Amino acid sequence: MNIEKNRDALRGNRYLLELVFRERARNNIVRISDFVYKFHNSSNFCKPNGITWQRNVTVNVILTVKNQGTWAQYFINEMSRIYDATRDDHVNIIVVDYGSQDIDIAKAFKR
Repeated sequence: MNIEKNRDALRGNRYLLELVFRERARNNIVRISDFVYKFHNSSNFCKPNGITWQRNVTVNVILTVKNQGTWAQYFINEMSRIYDATRDDHVNIIVVDYGSQDIDIAKAFKR
C-alpha cells in the first residue's frame, strides 16, 4: 500500500492511493491506483467527475550516467526488483552512458 499526499493550500489535498495484492484464485498480482480529494471545508474524501487517467500508458525512464557505477547498478537492481514484483510491461529503461570507466552498463543489465 502506498499513499502520496499533495497539498493545495487554496482548495485541499489530493491523494494518490495505491494498493497491490495477490488474487489467490488465479495467483495474479492486482494493482489498484486512484486519486481522491479532500477539500478544506469537508471531512469526506471525493473523486471528482470527469477526471480519468490512462492506466496502461508506457513510461520511459531515462538515466544518464558517467562514472556512477555503484549508483547505476543499484538503480538497475531496484528496477529489476520492481519488474519481478509487478510484471509491468509498460516501463522502458533507457540508460545513456557517457563513457563510464567504472561499470559496463550492458553487462549490468544482463546480471
